[in-house]
Amino acid sequence: MNDRSNEPRTWLDGMDAQLDALERALLATDAPAVQAASQAVQQWLQKGTPSGRLKTLDAEAVTRLQTQSRRFTSLRQAVMRLGAQTGRATRILLPEAGQSPTYAPAIRAGSSLPGRGYLSA
Repeated sequence: MNDRSNEPRTWLDGMDAQLDALERALLATDAPAVQAASQAVQQWLQKGTPSGRLKTLDAEAVTRLQTQSRRFTSLRQAVMRLGAQTGRATRILLPEAGQSPTYAPAIRAGSSLPGRGYLSA
């Protein structure tokens, strides 16, 4: 049985599809979709193509892989920024949530909510 999903070009096509889904979810600001798309990207990366096969890529495929790497990095930063902003909004709008282990670690007595020193775009 020939599993084509481990072929480098097939894997690159799949990675493009996973990154497209993550980008769509981010643009829609749909938190559950972002979480699901992030998980799908992580699973696709773990599935991966054997590194020995990556050594045989032609110049076009290498360029494509580098482009995907840069795109993944920028999307990852967007996901982290969105998470930080969501956490900040939760602490500001629901200060009691800061004391609940469901949302965040407890805020020490006498400490204030975070100011403007959060992740900036």
